[in-house]
Amino acid sequence: MHIALPPEFEAYVNDLVSSGQYASAEDVVADALKARMQAEVDERLAASRAAYKRGEYVVADDAFFDAKRQKIKDKHELP
Repeated sequence: MHIALPPEFEAYVNDLVSSGQYASAEDVVADALKARMQAEVDERLAASRAAYKRGEYVVADDAFFDAKRQKIKDKHELP
């Protein structure tokens, strides 16, 4: 995969590599993508925690899973 970056991003990536912080431009991009993915996970976790604090949750007990199984059976017309 080849990616074209705006000149200011390319210069920044080159600076990071030339300073020795990264071994290659690929490492810089991979690290940036990992950071973005982690930020998305953190955002979803924060939203989930906030919902829990508001009392917006479901207890996953036997009744919960029984209802899920029944919903699947009904959807697929299973016995």
